[in-house]
Amino acid sequence: MLNEIAKVTGERMKELTVALFLLFLLLNPAFASQDSSLAISKNNEGVKCLNRGDYRGAIKKFDESIEIEPRYGLAIENRAIAWKHLKDYKKALNDYDLLVKLRLENAWTFSSRADIYAKLKDYKSALSDYDRAIDANQSARSLLLRKRAKIKLKLRDKIGAKEDLERAAGIDKLNSE
Repeated sequence: MLNEIAKVTGERMKELTVALFLLFLLLNPAFASQDSSLAISKNNEGVKCLNRGDYRGAIKKFDESIEIEPRYGLAIENRAIAWKHLKDYKKALNDYDLLVKLRLENAWTFSSRADIYAKLKDYKSALSDYDRAIDANQSARSLLLRKRAKIKLKLRDKIGAKEDLERAAGIDKLNSE
């Protein structure tokens, strides 16, 4: 078990190191272009709109950010969140698909996309994305197992749902000790 924990910790550390390096490059004035700074600024304005509940205004700012930096994953993900708040699940799904296509995805991309698939009643796709999210994110495994169990119940897989809930309970018990 310690080997598994060390493996997970090592994998997570690699992910964090890469993320911090990319953030450093993006935010460091010596490396960031004026365009990158403007894209970040537009994204931040969009986040302010999002927090105020101005979802259309947020989408406009995220669009501006993405127009400047088409591979700016945070702006794409934030736009998906705004579309989700507007209940435009198809457009939210398009943004999550774009993140995957651009290889900018992370565990939460798959979890969020799975939530959208569930809203659209595409339970098999939701199940597939929850599987990917669980594989990619050890720290939120219990929550993701519970979400996947709900989808398994929708697919009438009571045994699979029970197994996921038992695994989640086991993780919760380990975390509380």
